[in-house]
Amino acid sequence: MTAIAPVIILLLSVLIISSLQLVPGTFSIFYHYALGKTTRKKADDRSLSFIIGAEIFVGVIWILMLMLLTLLSFVIDLCSAPFFWTLSGTLFAEAIAFLLFYFRRSRSTTLFISRRVAATLQARASKAGSRSDAIALGFFANLPELIFTFPLYLISAIIFLNTPSLPRILITGLFILGTILPLFIIRLLFRSGHNLAHITRFRAKLKPYLRLIIFFAYLVLAFAILNLGVTNYGR
Repeated sequence: MTAIAPVIILLLSVLIISSLQLVPGTFSIFYHYALGKTTRKKADDRSLSFIIGAEIFVGVIWILMLMLLTLLSFVIDLCSAPFFWTLSGTLFAEAIAFLLFYFRRSRSTTLFISRRVAATLQARASKAGSRSDAIALGFFANLPELIFTFPLYLISAIIFLNTPSLPRILITGLFILGTILPLFIIRLLFRSGHNLAHITRFRAKLKPYLRLIIFFAYLVLAFAILNLGVTNYGR
């Protein structure tokens, strides 16, 4: 692998994951209720617990992807062009699915999840009263979006394993921090005096831009994976 292609793929994967809106939306609701029920200091403390839960999720998925690839390597050739073509096709499908289904057709920030799942997440966010509750919420809020993020984690793990020239510990740390960066931004907004209404309006204004940015990021990533497979493993 050339040095630039893996870096581009990793950056695009982090960009997409960090731009998805379910976890930031859940975090905003959680922080709002925490501020209403307790002191700002305790709310800030619990917000960090939520972020830790999100970090744990990314770390667990990352490890599971590495284990999955190890098992798959005994069954299929992970360095074959057809395997990369399959990944590329999956990303094209994800791009179309994201464009059509991720955001519901409204001016609000309503997402693809069912109303039952949305109500459950909101109830959990409003009732989280301890650090363990916040950690669990930060972890499980990521689950519904796996339909969009699973291929990204898988591809990032492949790049991680197949590019020994990259500093792996640094890559892992930056990947995890990059995916949870929006949570720190929202936390900073709350700490600087903004409230849930302000943040929700801001997210609603970003919606059309994120929709296009993530769609095209999926497409570019699909082309990058296809090119990588043909160039390096075209057989």
